[in-house]
Amino acid sequence: MSGIRVITESCVLLLVVALANAMFGNSDPGWLALNPTPYLLVPILIGMRYGTIPGLFSGIFAAAIMTCAGSFLGGGEVSRVVDDSAFTLLALPALGLLTGELHRAIFSRSRSLARRASELEGDVARLGADLALARESQGQLQEQLALHGAEFCSADSELHKLFDDDAGPLLPGTLDALSDLCDVGAAAFYLLGANKKLELEAAHGDPGRFPAVLEGDTAKIAMSALDEGKLVTCRSLWDGGKAARDIIAALPLSIGGDRWVLVIADMPFAAIHWQNFARIEVFCRWVAETEAAKADDAPVLAESELHERVELAARTVAEQGLPTTVVLFTAAAGLAGSPDQASLQAAVLPQLRAADVAGTVGRDGAHLAVLLPMGGAREAGRLVEAVGDGWSGESYVIRSADGAEEIWKALTDVR
Repeated sequence: MSGIRVITESCVLLLVVALANAMFGNSDPGWLALNPTPYLLVPILIGMRYGTIPGLFSGIFAAAIMTCAGSFLGGGEVSRVVDDSAFTLLALPALGLLTGELHRAIFSRSRSLARRASELEGDVARLGADLALARESQGQLQEQLALHGAEFCSADSELHKLFDDDAGPLLPGTLDALSDLCDVGAAAFYLLGANKKLELEAAHGDPGRFPAVLEGDTAKIAMSALDEGKLVTCRSLWDGGKAARDIIAALPLSIGGDRWVLVIADMPFAAIHWQNFARIEVFCRWVAETEAAKADDAPVLAESELHERVELAARTVAEQGLPTTVVLFTAAAGLAGSPDQASLQAAVLPQLRAADVAGTVGRDGAHLAVLLPMGGAREAGRLVEAVGDGWSGESYVIRSADGAEEIWKALTDVR
């Protein structure tokens, strides 16, 4: 409610009544002799429209106008006009006050509801904006979750490519795979020779960045990684006060009796973070373990060796969220006799992919467990179907470190 608006409407109403007074009752200025006087319309209308205070004000204003009109236009004194028309003049503000209270009684609840409705509309508008923002954020979150680790989801297929029959040399292929999976721009494998020198075996990226024999500060950092037996990054080198201008990270590897070190010299800035280094380390561990298994003449791993692969699978799922599946093969129910281990291996081993490994498990060691590195239910189903109906295949998916221990206990306790 605006005070200027109340004053304006009061003046307009008084002007209308005054014009009517001049036209139809010019002999009675202010219509003091008329009962009821038309000037009562002013406080009634204003009070009913705007409430108590505006109604009281308009009544006082109308009484003042009537007094002035009766005094100056009627030729009488003000005090006499007031005495002669006291009841009428008092009735004007009283009627404005009364109609204002009537207005409050009638419209207060509706105005309260209207005010509350307005507040609720504001709340709904804000909630609508918040909901739109939440939906947008949810969409972005779902997109990020869907793409989380997507660049490393093909690690299992890259691992199998390295060990296919038509695959090229292992080390250059590993560097190419790291370039695709982890965005490694320039890296090289160095072999620790008998003379304690690091000799270049394979390089990826700018060939001029890697000398045939690693020397200087870079060689010290690479040897530090070999001595510590863990990944050394530029962050730890800076913290240790060592110079590392030509190296981002160094990762030691052991394949057979040889000791290697992966030297990473170039990566995009966005790819230099701990999760990506963990991907590099996990993939290289799988390559080393798979190469060690392939180098062994035995087609089937011993139980202890298979357990090491299960532990690596648990680490992979813990660090990268990539589960590994183990398929346990036993004699199918109803098969006569107790087939020997050779028959079981003859049915299963030809169906394995390049990087899949099998090992004997069970209390009598007569059962066969196949570990599918970073493989899921689809690969397990393909393998069980390929082996055939003569054998029963049960899949176990390693989804956590605790789950890996439970699965291993179930594999070793099978009869």
